[in-house]
Amino acid sequence: MFLGSLFGCRSAPAPAGTLPESDSRAVVSIAEDDAKWGESTAPVTIVWFGDFICPFTAKSAETIRRLESEYGPEELRVVWKSEPHPFEARGIELAEAAEVVRGLGGSDAFWRFQRLAFANQEDTGAPAFAEWARDSGVDPDAFSKKFAARAGAEKVARDHALAKQLGVRGTPQFFVNGKGIKGAQPIETFETAVRFELRQPREK
Repeated sequence: MFLGSLFGCRSAPAPAGTLPESDSRAVVSIAEDDAKWGESTAPVTIVWFGDFICPFTAKSAETIRRLESEYGPEELRVVWKSEPHPFEARGIELAEAAEVVRGLGGSDAFWRFQRLAFANQEDTGAPAFAEWARDSGVDPDAFSKKFAARAGAEKVARDHALAKQLGVRGTPQFFVNGKGIKGAQPIETFETAVRFELRQPREK
């Protein structure tokens, strides 16, 4: 049974020919316009595929914040990739809104917007998004114009294409230095993975 049925939200099936879910050898590409926390030189990178309307993705945010506090930006980097369900317009709109915020205000604004979105998952629509954008430090008028023009759509589409390539079939899903963890697992699962990677020899 897919682990996400207990700890995550199911997304559309990946097409044939993608990497299997169990393939921990997959290397997840990181784009310049991804939302990031932590230093680029950090020895451990967690790539987080999530859906803004998935309650399990929202639940996993607290785990990620605890990991950030525990390891700090010099040891840990977190990278977000949007993976809304392709048939859930609300999730797609939120993902695009978040990318507009990131484009206008950078990663710090994105993470603030993410926290607001997770705290208000029942609120949807452009007025709420503009309010959250303002509270994230972004000009709401500039946000509204870019959101209406779907300025974030291309980035969300790229993230979704990568998710399909990697065999991501539900949210949240994480890759710790390329090794997969599915669902909103206990923090101990992530700590084990992070500590293992920290023990590995570092390239010079």
